[in-house]
Amino acid sequence: MGACAACGKRSPVISEAVGSCVVCLRNGETKALEAAASRHLQYRRAFSLPETTPKTQKGVLCEVCCRECLLGPGQKGFCNVRVCRDGKLQGGDLQGARVRCFHEAFATDCVARWFCPMKECRGGTRMNVYYESCALDCLYCQSWHYRRSEPNMPLSCEDMIQILDSSTRCVWFLGGDPGPQIQHALETARLALQARSGSDLAICWETNGSVNPMFLDEMIDLSLSTGGLVKFDLKAFDDHIHTALCGLSNEKIQANFERAGSRWSERSEHPLIMASTPLVPGYIDPYEIDQIARFITGVHRDIPYSLIAFRPDFAMSDLPVTSKQHAWQAEQAARAAGLTRVQIENRNLLGPSYPE
Repeated sequence: MGACAACGKRSPVISEAVGSCVVCLRNGETKALEAAASRHLQYRRAFSLPETTPKTQKGVLCEVCCRECLLGPGQKGFCNVRVCRDGKLQGGDLQGARVRCFHEAFATDCVARWFCPMKECRGGTRMNVYYESCALDCLYCQSWHYRRSEPNMPLSCEDMIQILDSSTRCVWFLGGDPGPQIQHALETARLALQARSGSDLAICWETNGSVNPMFLDEMIDLSLSTGGLVKFDLKAFDDHIHTALCGLSNEKIQANFERAGSRWSERSEHPLIMASTPLVPGYIDPYEIDQIARFITGVHRDIPYSLIAFRPDFAMSDLPVTSKQHAWQAEQAARAAGLTRVQIENRNLLGPSYPE
């Protein structure tokens, strides 16, 4: 049972990794925000990762993601893959990226299975392109294990195409997040389409939305033309809560979602974008879902929205799983806000009501 650094409240849904309760975070209490910030530094340090966004005076600007790191000689970006050498940025580019790639049968785990009309995808395999880097620092990250593993041999875009096979129906870029190594991802997507010219191959993305808008436009173009989609993880609406949980403001992320949503009408019969939110006990409550859903509705009411059951992991393993009541209330809040397509994912993880 954690205690809030600001108000002293104790609760089973206050994580030691955050250090404060959702009310104090929403209110912008200084002690609450400082407690969360110190936890991020602690966990970054434990994995020998850059602890904050580098802003070296007269450094080289990295414009790949919204952190916009300024890197001095030999300095790494927050993502831990971009590095400044001889006045130039290297890493995560066309020549090589920290990435894993594997095929799996197109089964029930596709995030778009409940609304996507491209049933022909399911007759083949999905090529998962998993980038081992991220611009966020989520304390409940489900993919944190790559932080402690030895980096894979960098793979070029051409290396990736050798993994593509005739049964592949979709190339799914995820991670981590494809954002910090988006140039590599975009070129891989283009080469895959060239290699499979004349056949159906969907290009899909799972992202936290922190990429540079210029690259986001290219991602959307590729998904739009191939029948694929872009899945945005909208982790919180309140900026204080988002920063506490994920280590970064969501201002530019929300702007990117609106940018993508402005193109909804280009393919309205087949959703171009969708959104998802993990239902983190104690933090992403029905009120927060209401706010996120109103934001999505303001872009378009028919955008599919997945509410994901929380599984305790990484620094926030001290929280319970999402309760059935929490999930039901969140779903009702999303629908009441005006969204027409709402789905609870990972229902098998849902647990009983939270203890007092």
